[in-house]
Amino acid sequence: MRRLLREHGVNTPPARTGGSGNERLSPRENEITALAGRGHTNREIAALLHLSPRTVETHVANALAKLGLRSRRDLTPPTGR
Repeated sequence: MRRLLREHGVNTPPARTGGSGNERLSPRENEITALAGRGHTNREIAALLHLSPRTVETHVANALAKLGLRSRRDLTPPTGR
């Protein structure tokens, strides 16, 4: 799964082990918003991650709300660290 995501330009974080509580988005929301920011449709993202398009739509909507964005066009690919 991680290999497939990397092939599509998504940086996958290491497995979550509790976290500091500072993360604004869940790991899944990060994956989905990264793909959406690269122009993938909900259907394409759903196929890549083996989810329903409706689940992807919900994750995108939740992430946009958490980030205070109005449109998926406002999503930009994450910069490498």
